[in-house]
Amino acid sequence: MDFWYLAQAPRITSIIQDRIKATLVEFHNHKDKITDEGLWRVAESGSALDHSFIPKLELMQSSALSISKLGTPVQWSANTMEHAHIKVIKEPASMMNHQNYDTQICHYLDHVKRCWLFETVTHLSTLSDADDTHDQDLAIEDDGAEDDELNMADNEDAVAILKDIWSSRCSAPDFFGITERLRAALPGSIPHPVCMFSSGATALHINHQPSINCISIDKAAELFDIPDL
Repeated sequence: MDFWYLAQAPRITSIIQDRIKATLVEFHNHKDKITDEGLWRVAESGSALDHSFIPKLELMQSSALSISKLGTPVQWSANTMEHAHIKVIKEPASMMNHQNYDTQICHYLDHVKRCWLFETVTHLSTLSDADDTHDQDLAIEDDGAEDDELNMADNEDAVAILKDIWSSRCSAPDFFGITERLRAALPGSIPHPVCMFSSGATALHINHQPSINCISIDKAAELFDIPDL
């Protein structure tokens, strides 16, 4: 918990970075107690883990170094990478026999790519056939049709089809627009506390229900032992 609160601070000094490292060291020094008591369990089966070789725990070791190079983590979003992880790793893994993950996932993604390419070709072929019929009808009616305008329309149709096939179905939320609508909402029409707010060029979205809804800076500094807050 100390690591979570410290890493999500809006301003992280060198002192807080040292405390982040210290909390990770303390956790790793005592994590064997969790496995010894059988408290670490697999989410799907509920069986107890006898090890702590979890990639996310290893990635936490680079948190302090990343903060020094990239700034506070609260300004970044992992939505894009998490969505890619679901599509590229989790969904393929759920369709296999849990053997040779790398090889089977690569084969699965290769098959998906081939299906996408086949769908692209068939859509463009259908468009081409329809355009040929349309061009013939226009030639009968008017031999002097403007070819440049027709070609431009064809290209726009092809781009629209490719965009529909390859573009992501996941739309990025406009946090700034949402916060503006929240500010303009009538009192009592939205739940409180508000989990999304913005200031200047920064927008924040809290993804969980906070256990402390309101607290002063002095009280937070005292409660979490952050003297330079």
